[in-house]
Amino acid sequence: MKKTLILTAVGAILATPATAVQKCVALNSNTICSSDTTQYAGKAEWAATCNTNGASVSVKGIASCASLRAGVQIGSVYSSGLLPAPSNSSTTNDGIFCYCKTISPAISPWVWLSSHSTPAECNYLCASRCAEAISSNEPLHETFMTNIFSNMSD
Repeated sequence: MKKTLILTAVGAILATPATAVQKCVALNSNTICSSDTTQYAGKAEWAATCNTNGASVSVKGIASCASLRAGVQIGSVYSSGLLPAPSNSSTTNDGIFCYCKTISPAISPWVWLSSHSTPAECNYLCASRCAEAISSNEPLHETFMTNIFSNMSD
């Protein structure tokens, strides 16, 4: 009897479908975001709060410094897959290009944001620059927002 009860309970648990809640939000170049940019200096991650269609959405992202830039225009998407890691060589462009990527609520492509004098400067400032770019009103803002919020995936 006890065995039957346990097997019935296990069967009921395994047969219960898993459900998830999904929320759709419209993130685009017109989205208004804000961030405390100073808290991300020296870190690899950044965050912002974005308001779109009357909803407040937490956007989280990561920053990385690479050896190649994604074209000639800042705000360009790096479309060649994984960012090339700095080689720690003495080449002038090694690890000086700052890239940003959202990881929540969806994953964006890597977007080239800035160039720095040294890899150390890039590593220290990159995440705070990403938070600043998503929350600024500078001309770069629209290009950055369009590219960071385009081609997002789960």
